[in-house]
Amino acid sequence: MIEDLADELSIRLVVNKIIPIEKRKYYTYGIELILHDLVIFLIVAAIAFITNTLIISAIFTFCFCLLRAYTGGYHSKSYAGCYITTMVNYLSLLVFSSVLGEYKLYAGWLMIILSIPVIWRFSPVRHKNNPFDEKEKNKYKVVARILVIIISLLFVVSELFLSDEIAFVLAWTMFATALLMLPAIILQGKEEISNEETLS
Repeated sequence: MIEDLADELSIRLVVNKIIPIEKRKYYTYGIELILHDLVIFLIVAAIAFITNTLIISAIFTFCFCLLRAYTGGYHSKSYAGCYITTMVNYLSLLVFSSVLGEYKLYAGWLMIILSIPVIWRFSPVRHKNNPFDEKEKNKYKVVARILVIIISLLFVVSELFLSDEIAFVLAWTMFATALLMLPAIILQGKEEISNEETLS
């Protein structure tokens, strides 16, 4: 459905001479990504409204999308897979945030401690859907590390002066990002070993 809508919109752009026909496939793909992100945003917003978790949902969505843009990691092969991954991640946050109670503080610190080394050491992780050159890699690494520092500081500030719930969301953001990096890191390692064996 999203693919058909993106295709129709790109055709209209060509017909109205807004984009050249030879670049239509690139615009079609770009429109697909925008519509896909919009659907996810609307679903998250609806759930947040129903569960009365607008603030923590907004914090999670903003921080997670920002951090993921620079760390890289696992990407689903289909839009359906991406929806499922995103919803499992988001709904898990809501569930754990509501059931952990007084243990949020300890869980938050544990997630931060486990996440920082992974993101600091391995980001950005290359993926065929999100390729980048060496210059971009260095830039992404610096930005990812800055974001890790900022989110970690905000986590501490939230624990001390705001609320355990906000701190937990920030910790979950880093933890979820690190978890989604691991499959790509493992796959990347296997590919490097395979390439070395081929060369030898």
